[in-house]
Amino acid sequence: MKESDQIELRSEKVRNIIGQIPPKIIRIGITVIVSIFFIIIFSSQFFYYDYTIKTEAFLKKTNEKTYQIIIKIPFKQVSKVKIGQKVIIDFYNYQNVKDFKIISNIKYIDRIIRINRKEGYVIAKVKPEKVVLPQNIEMFIIEETIPVNAEIYICKSTLLKKIMDIIL
Repeated sequence: MKESDQIELRSEKVRNIIGQIPPKIIRIGITVIVSIFFIIIFSSQFFYYDYTIKTEAFLKKTNEKTYQIIIKIPFKQVSKVKIGQKVIIDFYNYQNVKDFKIISNIKYIDRIIRINRKEGYVIAKVKPEKVVLPQNIEMFIIEETIPVNAEIYICKSTLLKKIMDIIL
């Protein structure tokens, strides 16, 4: 046997520490942490959230009291959007009109991609169905086109599915 084969890689003190079973408090702590982790993973299967796409929309004035709503859907997410999905249009980017909303559904999705210097998008059209305004107030659009925020509700999904999509 060679002399190099007889060299010990660890001292006796290190071998004693490695060979010992951890104290009871450390074992309980590790068990609690692992248990909490598995409880969170298991319970995330029961927590639902609305999967939405936040995008930009435009109110285009068609005549004195009517308007048309056009939504820009990012091209990478157009496959998730279908006719009939719920859309909420809000005016958070306008001062003094933050409580005003238009609730509707997608009526038409154009199949032409539009590309500019910043983005690629597809246009969808929405016909307003429910306008949330304070009582006895009407909406009148003065400008030809007004940019607003839009949120398209795709589906309800579990938190576990979202975590798995991020991991995989």
